[in-house]
Amino acid sequence: MKLRPYEKADATYIMQWITNERVHAMWSAGKLPYGFLEEELQALLEAEAQAYHQKAYIAVSDSNVPIGSFCMNFNAQDNSVFMCRIIVDEKERGKGYGYQMLTEALSLAFTTMDADCVRLSVFDCNMPARRTYEKVGFQEESFCADAFSFKEEKWGRYILKAEKGIVV
Repeated sequence: MKLRPYEKADATYIMQWITNERVHAMWSAGKLPYGFLEEELQALLEAEAQAYHQKAYIAVSDSNVPIGSFCMNFNAQDNSVFMCRIIVDEKERGKGYGYQMLTEALSLAFTTMDADCVRLSVFDCNMPARRTYEKVGFQEESFCADAFSFKEEKWGRYILKAEKGIVV
């Protein structure tokens, strides 16, 4: 597996990986409407690149097929990276690709960006993702109950942190 910068054509893959409204809510946290268009995703990524210097990445298999995606932004004030919109193709889950993608992302953050830590958030209803994050080396930093509403549900949000020298 390797990482490469996101390209406009990758929107098609991401849209296919979001298989239902719940997965969409966990991935977008309300930043895009369910059933979004490629142009809407592109506009969001461009706006966040402008506002937060955020960059989107695609994880590709050894046969160069996109299998996952995430975004990262570097915060110079505390020398940290925040990861968001992390997703792996549902058909490829359970094969270790999420673990590999996160390991590569941490290597990028700690080696190339020279960050001291990487943070991400995960909803309390997404325990499979949290277990993968912890397996890579993320640890709980904080928790906010009732941080997000999805239909009749209230989801809590964990902030997880991986520190340079502890992982990768």
